[in-house]
Amino acid sequence: MECNFRRFAFCGHQRDAARVGSASNVAAQAPRISNVNGAAPAAAKMGNLLAPQLPRGSAMAPEGACPSTITQSLNQEIVSGNSVACNNGTATAQNSYWRAFDMSTFTGGREYDVTSVSFGIELANSGSGTGQPLTVNLYVESGAPFPAGTRTLLATTGPFTVPDQALTVLEVPLVATVPAGILELVMEVNSPDGRPDGNVFFIGSNPDGQTGPSYLSSADCGPPDPTNLADLGFPNMQIVFNVNGSCPQATPTPTPSGITLHAHGRRVQGRHTVDLTWSPVTSANIDIYRDGVVIATVPNTGAYKDFIGVRVGNARYIYKVCDAGTQNCSNQVTVRFGAPPL
Repeated sequence: MECNFRRFAFCGHQRDAARVGSASNVAAQAPRISNVNGAAPAAAKMGNLLAPQLPRGSAMAPEGACPSTITQSLNQEIVSGNSVACNNGTATAQNSYWRAFDMSTFTGGREYDVTSVSFGIELANSGSGTGQPLTVNLYVESGAPFPAGTRTLLATTGPFTVPDQALTVLEVPLVATVPAGILELVMEVNSPDGRPDGNVFFIGSNPDGQTGPSYLSSADCGPPDPTNLADLGFPNMQIVFNVNGSCPQATPTPTPSGITLHAHGRRVQGRHTVDLTWSPVTSANIDIYRDGVVIATVPNTGAYKDFIGVRVGNARYIYKVCDAGTQNCSNQVTVRFGAPPL
C-alpha cells in the first residue's frame, strides 16, 4: 500500500513507561509511517554537531588502534516520540532498521571479531504481555556502498523474544568475524508484522547527531528497500545501533634465536652416529630434535652425540636444537648416510 505520512491517531496514550494503552476501542487503519503518537516527529531539534565528546568508535580509529564499540551515534539517549514505524494505528507492521559501518573508518580495514550488538528501543509492547520476536542480522557489503552494493549475510541472532520495555538500549550476544578488507559492515534489526498479535515496536533513536545515515525499509508502507530516513522526511530520527568487539591481536614475529647448529655424520662400529655442535650456549638445558621429534633433553654443553644404531641402508636425518621447553631454536641441518643421497 502507498505510504501516507500525515498525522493520525495511533493507539491511545501510554499506560506506563513500558505499555501502550488498550487499542480495543480504536479502529485499525491502513498501514502508514508515523511515530508512537500517530504523527510525524517534530523537527524542532537538530543534532548537536558540536558535541564535545563522541562515543567510543564513532570517529576514525588511530593507526594501530581498534574500537571496542563501533557506532555512528553521538548520543546513546533514547528520545520518546522520535522514531517512526509502519503501523496501522493499533500495532506495527513489518519494519527493518539499518545502518552501514565503513570498516576502513573504524578499523582501518582490519579483521574485527564481533561479540555482541546493541540497539535502542523506544517502545516494545506485546499484545500478550510476554514479549515479541525480533531478529538482528549482520551483513558484509561489497561492490558499492550501502544500500547499492551486494549484501551477504554474515551472522544472525535468529528470532529471539524481546520483553516489553521502553527508552532502553538492549545488548544481544552475536558472535561473528568481519574479514579484513570488507567495505562495510551492515546491521539490520528486523521487526516482523505484529498486527496479528497486537505487537508494537518502535526502534530507539534521538536527534543528537550521527556520523552516518539511518535507514528504514517496510514492505507494507514502502519503501521496500533500505532508504535514508532523511530522504523519507525524518532527518532527526537517528537510530542508536552499536557493534561491540575487537580486532585480533597480531601474532608477534619470533625473534631469531641466534643458535647456529653444525652436524657431522660418521659410522661407529658400522652404526650411524651424528656429532652435533652449536653456539652460543645460553640456556641451562637444550632439546635435541631429530626428524621433528625431541629425542633428548640434556644439559646445554654445546655438543651432543646421537648414537642412532642403524648399520646399513640409505638414511637421512634432520636435526635442530632448541632452548629446553621453548621455540627458541637453531637452524635445521640434514645428515645423509649412503648413496645416492635422499
